[in-house]
Amino acid sequence: MTIPMPAATILSNKSLLSGLAIFQLCCDRSPLPTSKRAIDPEKLANQHIMQYVLIIHEVENYESWKKIFDKASDIRREAGERTYQVLKYASDPNKIVHFSSWTSIDDAKRFFESPELVKIRAEAGVKSPDFIYLDRLESGEL
Repeated sequence: MTIPMPAATILSNKSLLSGLAIFQLCCDRSPLPTSKRAIDPEKLANQHIMQYVLIIHEVENYESWKKIFDKASDIRREAGERTYQVLKYASDPNKIVHFSSWTSIDDAKRFFESPELVKIRAEAGVKSPDFIYLDRLESGEL
């Protein structure tokens, strides 16, 4: 199934296709050939499946860890991290949960297992991180 799309419109399909909302922007006001104006939702969904990493670890000191974490933002982005959330246990401010989306699980593993990051984790006072690699099945809002 394809969805024809006129130029200079945004398609926001609220129904979830494989857990993904489909967004497309076309800025050219000139008519496009039909073949270039159609979007195949299944093909688009398969190209944009985000993968996630959930990391649970204890740090010696949150403030010190956070400074190093923030300084590493460029190398995280270059490695494939796209979004992140940092959470803490309600009962322990030094028990951290880092939840992030990645371009691929392979990119995330390559980054997190790299000698450079092992060194950075040691400098940041990270103790025994647990890495959980995840594929999104579905998302939504209630």
